[in-house]
Amino acid sequence: MSILRELFRESEGLFFPIALANCLRHLCLAIGVYREASDRVVRGRKLWFIGACVWAIATGIGGVFVAATYGVMHHSTLGLAETADPDEDWESLAEKFPANQRSGN
Repeated sequence: MSILRELFRESEGLFFPIALANCLRHLCLAIGVYREASDRVVRGRKLWFIGACVWAIATGIGGVFVAATYGVMHHSTLGLAETADPDEDWESLAEKFPANQRSGN
C-alpha cells in the first residue's frame, strides 16, 4: 500500500503537463479536421452526417478517436466515393481502361 502512495505522490507533478499536452493535441486535431472539412466543402465534396464545425467540436472533445472516425468516413475506401460531377469518375475510368484494351492480349 505504501508503494502505491509513493508512486502516486511522485506522479502528481506530471498531471498538469500531461493534461496540457492532451488539450493541445485535441485543439490541433480539431483545427486540422475543421480545415480539411471546410476545404472539402469548397471543393464540392460532401460531408457525411454533420458539418465542418460540428466535426471540429466533436474532435476537440473526442480527440484521436473522432479524428480517426472522420478519416475513415471521408478518406478511406470504406466510405462511398463521391465527386461534384458524377460523370467525372466515369471519364477518368474510361481514360485509364480504354474499351479496346483487353487483359492478356
